[in-house]
Amino acid sequence: MRLGLRWAIWAAVAVVGTIAVAIAVNAATGSSIDQWSQTASIVSAVIAFVGLVVATTSTFFAQRTTNAEDKARLDQEQLAFRLIHTFADIEKEVSLGYQQKGRAESPRPLSLREVRVIMADAGIWDDQDQIGFDLATRARNAIVHGGLEEVEPLDLRYANEKAEQLLKKAQQARRRGD
Repeated sequence: MRLGLRWAIWAAVAVVGTIAVAIAVNAATGSSIDQWSQTASIVSAVIAFVGLVVATTSTFFAQRTTNAEDKARLDQEQLAFRLIHTFADIEKEVSLGYQQKGRAESPRPLSLREVRVIMADAGIWDDQDQIGFDLATRARNAIVHGGLEEVEPLDLRYANEKAEQLLKKAQQARRRGD
């Protein structure tokens, strides 16, 4: 529920509660509704004050919760964005290295599967690197196909770390001419 609406509901509840308590206190003291007693006024003022304090504090804590959730979502989106770009950089590095060796048959980009095969066949990525690449690829594919919510934050962090390690290995291999 939006915070402004929540605050308005609490304020309305406080006002209605104040009026109800004032009427009840007036009835208990034997006064008519036309003549407010001093006790009813004091009690209703206290109820109104407590209601507004509750409305304000609940809005404050709800805002803090919302800010924490928004920050976590933003962090996850930034990690996802970085992962996608790291994969693009890996593909670019491997393509450039492949073209430098004169093996490129067409100017089309390499698929991720081709990138994995090339790096494994060249001995640049070991078995652990290939497993990490596969796991990072799964996270990347889930993100690209609209499933960011399905990727756990810890998996996303691991995928980023592994993709960055693999990118460094691809860059080093291209510089060496492997």
